[in-house]
Amino acid sequence: MFPFIQAAKKGERMEILSFRLGAEEYGVEISAVREVRPHAKASPFPVVDLRQRLRIAASAERPASAMIVLALSAGPLAILVDQVSDMLRLGASEMHLAAGLDGRTSGDLIQGFASRGERMVIVLRAEKLAAQAA
Repeated sequence: MFPFIQAAKKGERMEILSFRLGAEEYGVEISAVREVRPHAKASPFPVVDLRQRLRIAASAERPASAMIVLALSAGPLAILVDQVSDMLRLGASEMHLAAGLDGRTSGDLIQGFASRGERMVIVLRAEKLAAQAA
């Protein structure tokens, strides 16, 4: 089971790194983050363009400006994002499981949502991104 789901079910706290893609805000568990780098044409790591993966239209106004390097069991993986927002420490009342997901659904990229006031962050399963590396 994924740490976000375990924490939400047990009422524990969880930290995520949030980032923007277009108008939406996403996040990954901070424990999966190795480093954040400026976007570069070349990367020593496999790269996943999250805009393509999530079917978000490319934007000339807001091109990818950062790479989040994830430390995954399959090895490091860089994900391209528009902008890194911040680190959020979430309480149990701010974590919501995606409807119908219990952590055993192998194909699901979204593990849940984090909410804080008017802010909503879609929390992705970092390990699932490895299957999308080019």
